[in-house]
Amino acid sequence: GGDTFPMWFTFDMGVTAKLSRYKFYHLFMEEHAFQRGNLKTWEVWGRTDTPPADGSWDGWTLLTTCESYKPSGLPAGQISNEDKEYASAGEEFIFPTDAPAVRYIRFKALSTFTGVKFIHLMEVTFYGKPVETK
Repeated sequence: GGDTFPMWFTFDMGVTAKLSRYKFYHLFMEEHAFQRGNLKTWEVWGRTDTPPADGSWDGWTLLTTCESYKPSGLPAGQISNEDKEYASAGEEFIFPTDAPAVRYIRFKALSTFTGVKFIHLMEVTFYGKPVETK
């Protein structure tokens, strides 16, 4: 807590891949659904080579911009059965076909559903095709 937007985190997928899509699972419990630190808007960045240790943005490529969808449109703190089903199934996001193959992923959080200054999530599952690297 106490951070400011944008905030980001980076991870190594362990393999270079041409990504086609990903599923994003919010932290989903009645008291957290579509509120608190669940992401509302964010960007996904990527790169093939090892990121600089200083955390700079040099060499990163924007892969896609995402916005979470709440089916009911109800205000924070209120959720419908449709919202629950949608969140538990995970949100799917498609990468543009011209996005480059990447190994490292950086999520850049732009906002949460309620504007709190921290983020959380449950799981991210990527789909794509591994590529040979030299």
